[in-house]
Amino acid sequence: MIKDLIFVLNELAERGLTKENDYLYDTFKKLAYESTARAEQLLNLANPAKNSSENERQVAALRLSEILNDVDRPEFGYKELASLIIDQNLHDKFSSEDFLGSVLTPMEINILNQLIEGRNRHTDRYEEEQMNTDDEELKQNIKTALEQLQGRLQKVKIKRSGPRGFSEAFVLAFGGNMATFIVPVTEDKLGYKVLSIDMLIEDDFIALNPDIFGRRSWRA
Repeated sequence: MIKDLIFVLNELAERGLTKENDYLYDTFKKLAYESTARAEQLLNLANPAKNSSENERQVAALRLSEILNDVDRPEFGYKELASLIIDQNLHDKFSSEDFLGSVLTPMEINILNQLIEGRNRHTDRYEEEQMNTDDEELKQNIKTALEQLQGRLQKVKIKRSGPRGFSEAFVLAFGGNMATFIVPVTEDKLGYKVLSIDMLIEDDFIALNPDIFGRRSWRA
């Protein structure tokens, strides 16, 4: 589905059908980004360190809880919320009563704590293992990840062309030693980037994506 959307988007852009392109791109963004982006905004609003308004924090926490438990949004769940908490270094803060502790149940907090501890433990173990792995094992780890990620609505980070920064992308396809990524070019057009396994190693693909390589099981 994603591949088809990208093809149609680029076709529309090349034909100058701006209105149709904008409409379809909004659909793509909704599929790929909306839930996580909205959840991240709500997490920031619910954070006492970023928002002094108790009422606003409470409303934001409630809305975040609704997204977490919305069966119509299966793309965002406990794993995704745990990742946001880790990324923002909120391990020891999120469960307080003036943060998410006011809306999450003890069971939900326990689930999140287990996911956070598990990811940190797996990431530490992976980094230790990588110190002693040889180049072939490194390549195989990346290949396995790309095989699992291709065609999925899961963002990865790849190094930008040039001296600095990274881009968020999706793995469109992988075969042999080459991977094709979908990368936003502008607000209304998406492009492709083809990288070899050796190029990904050189660009520290694993270091850019510790959450992917730190875990030992893949979501169905």
